[in-house]
Amino acid sequence: MNDLAEQFGGIDIYLFDQPLRGRIPLGTRVIDAGCGGGRNLVYFLRNGYEVFGVDRSAEAISQVRGLAASINPALPAENFIIAAVEKTLSLPTTSAP
Repeated sequence: MNDLAEQFGGIDIYLFDQPLRGRIPLGTRVIDAGCGGGRNLVYFLRNGYEVFGVDRSAEAISQVRGLAASINPALPAENFIIAAVEKTLSLPTTSAP
């Protein structure tokens, strides 16, 4: 596997260097909020990360599930859900100072 696109997919340049610099250690859980078809997940799927994704598009989730199944068949399809990110993630509310 010598082709960078094959190894890393269409990963965003700003994300690309994070695992290479050791900022996202192997085995870490990774969630892609607004994952689309999974272009930022190829590297993580290939390298043993526990990958999750959420997107409001059923078509996108279908694509990312197919991608995940082809790269890492042991990863459950249920790790990728159809939902609006802002309604899925529970974040604490804070009041502005």
